[in-house]
Amino acid sequence: MNDFSLQESTIREQALIDQVEKFSVGVGIFKDNQILIVKRAKDDFLGGYWEIPGGQVDENESFASAAVRETMEEVGLTVIELDYLHTAFDYEGGSGMVRQVNFLVEVANLNVRLSSEHDDYSWISVDEIDKSQTTTSMKNCIIKLFSEKNSSSNSL
Repeated sequence: MNDFSLQESTIREQALIDQVEKFSVGVGIFKDNQILIVKRAKDDFLGGYWEIPGGQVDENESFASAAVRETMEEVGLTVIELDYLHTAFDYEGGSGMVRQVNFLVEVANLNVRLSSEHDDYSWISVDEIDKSQTTTSMKNCIIKLFSEKNSSSNSL
């Protein structure tokens, strides 16, 4: 795992300026040039929408720690390598403005076990993203994750 503290402090400082109140993380998990997406449970916030796994950053928790924890909680996968991306987006959550910080991750295996927050999962190619019900921000995030994954400078 890399030290992301400098990047995180910059993101947190900018969030104060932008009046962002909370943070979440998202993780891009790939298999054979497909990304893992999960479908939010119908009774949850944005129920029925597809997204990458992730969730809220707890108080006094680093972004990297949250990404590792949320990967295990949401899809039952153990992170073995984490690569921070300079991609983030803001959304209006139930308790105010949230900034989502995204990571590419490598996991120990691909035996997905969903939490109760999700009804289904799928592996999709970048060409299939338009067929999934996602928010515009999430669609753009997934496209960026594919771009980063396929760039020659990324080792994951």
